[in-house]
Amino acid sequence: MGNDTTQIIPVFSLEARIKRSLRNHLKKVGFTRTPTGLLQPPNDSKEAIRSLHSAQRNSLLKREGDFIKRSWPKLKDYFANGPDIVPRKIEPSLELIEGGTWQSDLFRLASLIWSVPVSQGYGRRLRFLAWDKSNGKVLGLLALGDPVFNLRVRDDLISSNWPANW
Repeated sequence: MGNDTTQIIPVFSLEARIKRSLRNHLKKVGFTRTPTGLLQPPNDSKEAIRSLHSAQRNSLLKREGDFIKRSWPKLKDYFANGPDIVPRKIEPSLELIEGGTWQSDLFRLASLIWSVPVSQGYGRRLRFLAWDKSNGKVLGLLALGDPVFNLRVRDDLISSNWPANW
């Protein structure tokens, strides 16, 4: 017997069903396999990335529709329109967001209306609004969160590249 690492998974096991479901989903959104077996998206344009996320985004918008309808009238003026942006005058600043504030609602709304869904994340998280002080409009969002606990692939990669003298 050789060092065959192939694992046989019973066809009706939970693991097999999850793998089939994932393969079907990836195929449905347009992923294909390269000749070496790697997954590749349909292309790497911005529109293709948006398209890959459209089902998830639509589901999220449906779930959060009441919040959007309630918040948009109060918060829409914090989003820039083309004439509001003067590139040479942009003056960025960061604001740490606390839960339960209008700023946390603005962060949530911005993350919902942008074209690629933003994960809520797990564990501790610091959220920031990036502002353009020149016009009082939101420039972007920044969130820092706990890393996934006990992710073996990541941990092994870090361990194998860690300097020996540390």
